[in-house]
Amino acid sequence: MIIFLTITFLVVGVIISFVMVNKLIINPIKIVEGGAKKISSGNYDYSIELNTQDEIADLAKSTNIMAQNMAAVIVK
Repeated sequence: MIIFLTITFLVVGVIISFVMVNKLIINPIKIVEGGAKKISSGNYDYSIELNTQDEIADLAKSTNIMAQNMAAVIVK
């Protein structure tokens, strides 16, 4: 019985970990990737919006600044 409970808690822990990693890391990276693809296709007005305050959000902000700078250079 103890082995069954241990295995059950382990499985539940792995599932919870997978969901959290997916929500906190993978989805924001996919959003940044999609925004970078739109910007690279010439849509320099596109802005990547993330509601987080982590390194991935910093990357999104930097990508937005890069797109604005590219648009300014092209206009000149």
